[in-house]
Amino acid sequence: MVERSKWKQVLLTANRIYYRTSFKNRIMKKQLIKTGLLLLVTFFTFSCSTDTNAPKAVTWKTYTTGDGLLNNAVGSITIDASGNVWVGYDNVAGISKFDGTAWTSNASSGLLKYGVYAVAVDAHGYIWTGNNGLMKSDVLNWIEYTDAAHPYEYIIQAITIDARGTVWCGTTNGLASFDGTKWTYYTQSINTAVYAIAIDSKGNMWFGTYQGVYKYDGTTWTSFTVAQSGLANNIVSSIAIDTKGIKWFGTANGISKFDDTTWTTYRDATSSKNVILAITVDKQGNKWFGTQGGLRKFNDTAWTNYTLADGLANDYVTSIAIDAAGNKWIGTNGGGISLLKD
Repeated sequence: MVERSKWKQVLLTANRIYYRTSFKNRIMKKQLIKTGLLLLVTFFTFSCSTDTNAPKAVTWKTYTTGDGLLNNAVGSITIDASGNVWVGYDNVAGISKFDGTAWTSNASSGLLKYGVYAVAVDAHGYIWTGNNGLMKSDVLNWIEYTDAAHPYEYIIQAITIDARGTVWCGTTNGLASFDGTKWTYYTQSINTAVYAIAIDSKGNMWFGTYQGVYKYDGTTWTSFTVAQSGLANNIVSSIAIDTKGIKWFGTANGISKFDDTTWTTYRDATSSKNVILAITVDKQGNKWFGTQGGLRKFNDTAWTNYTLADGLANDYVTSIAIDAAGNKWIGTNGGGISLLKD
């Protein structure tokens, strides 16, 4: 931004030039001065508009228990093909659905009484929930697929469904998958808590765990930790993959970007903004991060921060989902849900 003293100096210099020239050249000089001032005004305006510390005008709406949520501490959010918003709560029984007009909740279906730690939608539009077991809703009924051999040993906290319809479950005790008939466990490959699962365009699976990142290509397992890579922290709670195939990992101490060759770490001066709990990528390629210090947006060049002071329901952001219209649904720990239209 051009300082006032610089503006004053430019004007004084221009004035001296004007009066020291002959009358014949004054008109030409006057036009040059006008052009110079126009350029300075343009530069001044552009400099102010790139200030990323002041978020641009956006529209906020907050949903709480007063609107129909079961609890204001939201654990997970997903959106189905019809645009319905599904919300799970870590420590409250039931699941909530918003159809664009009203909220409805189901708090009495089997294992939903233990809370819903993860929500996912499959290709058929069925809703899968993870908690002390695995359940699916076929619209009319909730069906339980909990493994009788491990009813409470594997608490499901992340769900992703691959192209074949296999349900991959990140649990407190490792990784498991369910193909519709049988369960498979991968304790020899991942013997730690799994918090996040993502699948890239090549079919490779990526897992965020308590002990770093794991990659599975269908045959070989590869691990990435702080000691052997550029990972920011070994506790990885969220993963997103952008349209370029770049992986974004949210950790307990910063964001890690991995392009399959190079690792890049992003950290903020505020420690709470480095605890990343959720990541998603919008259609424009912007990355959205849910942190313990608010919501952050990164367009690969500049950062924009949104906090309680800007309209966010709560600075502790637990989950983010984006609907077909580009609206951001932001789950918080205590403030309910913020709907952001930017």
